[in-house]
Amino acid sequence: MTPAGGARRPTRSTLASESSVGTTHLRRLPALPERCTRPTPADPRTRFDVFWSTFEENYPFFAAKGIDWHAVRARYRPLVGPRTTDAELTRVLTDMIRPLHDAHTALVAGGKAVYSGLRPGTTRGHPRTARPGGRGAGPTLGRFTRPEPITVKPAHAPRYRGPAALLTSGTTISAGETFTQSLMARTPKVTRIGGNTQGVFSDVLFKLLPGDGWAVVLPNEEYLDRHGRTYDGPGIAPDASTPVFTDEELDRHQDSPLNRARQLLGGKGR
Repeated sequence: MTPAGGARRPTRSTLASESSVGTTHLRRLPALPERCTRPTPADPRTRFDVFWSTFEENYPFFAAKGIDWHAVRARYRPLVGPRTTDAELTRVLTDMIRPLHDAHTALVAGGKAVYSGLRPGTTRGHPRTARPGGRGAGPTLGRFTRPEPITVKPAHAPRYRGPAALLTSGTTISAGETFTQSLMARTPKVTRIGGNTQGVFSDVLFKLLPGDGWAVVLPNEEYLDRHGRTYDGPGIAPDASTPVFTDEELDRHQDSPLNRARQLLGGKGR
């Protein structure tokens, strides 16, 4: 954290994480809002309201995914009352965010991870690529902050300048996707082989909910390419589509994306 405005009582500051390419700008308030001076009730209805509001204020992709978040609230809030059990509330909150199919959403209840989203037709696994690139902007109270340009620059060292292939699939997720995005403008072109990436680029926001051991994880940014396009949701498509880790491929000890890459780069596939 870097303070500004004087060493005695800074009024502004910036906050950055080593794992994030973005920066958060902070401004000191004259005093805490009155509501922040009182403990937040931990009853089920309040927990529901904080959960819903956290997504309402931060989640960027409701419109893109065709989700009316206010209609979701109208449907599920009547199901929660003073006698709602933790198990019942867990089901309600999970049912609310499951249709997002977002691998950067998760729910923690009683200190245990009870739900983690995923795009249909994909599985969790280790990404076949790494990090970062793009341009990010995060929402503030329902609106996006000004886009923050992120430039990917080659290292000042010997580097490979020849043709390259990048193997992608639904297990290419998050950091692996920002790496994939950062290579899209490389010359000569990097050929993507395999399947669509998972479609979750944003760094995740971890927010505590009222009650012991309750929390929610969600994205609160968009990574845009230089044309202003986001690939959240469908992911980045391959240039050459092949089967990836299917049962048939595994039974035959085949790796179609790797074989295609070898052929493309002048080697021999098998």
